[in-house]
Amino acid sequence: MNKKRILVLMMSLMLCMGFSLFEKTKWVWHKGEYSYVRLAKPDKEIDKLEHPAEISQEQIQAILTSIRYQRAWINLGNLVKPKEYDLFTAEEAEQIAPYLAQGLKEANSNQWVDFSLEVYRGQMIIFGSDQVTDGVAFVRDGKLNLAFRNISEKIGQEVSLNIVSPLKAFPGSARLIPGKGMELAKNKKGKDTPNWLIIDLKAYAEQEEEVKPAETKEEKKPEPEKKVSQPEQEKTQPRAEKSEPEKPQPTSGKSVKERLLELRELYEQGLITEEQYNKRREEILKEL
Repeated sequence: MNKKRILVLMMSLMLCMGFSLFEKTKWVWHKGEYSYVRLAKPDKEIDKLEHPAEISQEQIQAILTSIRYQRAWINLGNLVKPKEYDLFTAEEAEQIAPYLAQGLKEANSNQWVDFSLEVYRGQMIIFGSDQVTDGVAFVRDGKLNLAFRNISEKIGQEVSLNIVSPLKAFPGSARLIPGKGMELAKNKKGKDTPNWLIIDLKAYAEQEEEVKPAETKEEKKPEPEKKVSQPEQEKTQPRAEKSEPEKPQPTSGKSVKERLLELRELYEQGLITEEQYNKRREEILKEL
């Protein structure tokens, strides 16, 4: 009797501390019935999970926004090519990426990350609809695996969502389109699975790495010219410029000879310069 009471007390204490012997799911984020991220036990055939895994929020967000898919309701062969769609918008990827990164970081080797996101697609309320994209994420062999149960499936009374493990069956009509650094997983028969992407994280990071702009080299400022010292020269006082005397007005009655002699006397006395002398002399000679 005492042993039973002790066992009950121990179980009650564990429940109060937040532990449960039967709990298999840990919530990372929960917003409504179809929007959540949680840690859950993987399928039995999945082993050697490399968890916890460090993948940045920015890298997960970039991967989600690069995923595209096609939907072919009727198989028309090569006559009509199905239209491609973005699986996640930038806003949707930004909403769920941090919780996926947190889930991969907190998961252990016996857990994968189960996720779901409900969004509204359509420009008008009448023609739009609520849609769900959900699946599991895990890292194995250095690669990120994203396997989807539902790919943009409408929520309604007439539509039933897939609840089977995405690694076992996929009844949907959508097909993922692998981008750079991605590939579709192979099934047991060696064929591509339309709902399971494998991303080589190393190759993807190399392709997405932004090239840093080359640092511009600072232009070297030209060095100031060095003043070359010159030997001091003897200081010479400049000659005082002599004021130009008034030009002698030709006197009527004087001959050319007399005027040339007067001009010569002015030059010899230093009253006019040599240039003035030659110029005036030419003017007198032109009168001949």
